[in-house]
Amino acid sequence: MTVLTVKDTVNTNKDSIIHFVIFTCMKIFIDSADVKEIEKYVSWGICDGVTTNPSICLKSGVTGGEEGMKQRSVEIARLIAPQPLSVEVTSDNLDEVFAQARKYNTWADNISVKVTDEFMKAV
Repeated sequence: MTVLTVKDTVNTNKDSIIHFVIFTCMKIFIDSADVKEIEKYVSWGICDGVTTNPSICLKSGVTGGEEGMKQRSVEIARLIAPQPLSVEVTSDNLDEVFAQARKYNTWADNISVKVTDEFMKAV
């Protein structure tokens, strides 16, 4: 499966993206926590999911730490349901990763939890 993220399409217009998607049978995951940006791609019918992380949330203006991330994640999850939303843990500590993953997974039925590369190397 080929995955194209929004940042790969910065200089591409809507029709070109849709044509590319239709003829390559690829999935597009929006790499953002900006609700308006996500709404745009959902309205185009080309959003197969959203992936985000704490850095992306901060760049999109999310404040309030974990509670702010939760609120934005729930908002995005509702917007794109039943498509998946990936939310990344903020720790590399084994116990904290599992605790965060369990907590994040309760925010919405369509949330998938990502772990960092550092965590995977440590395991």
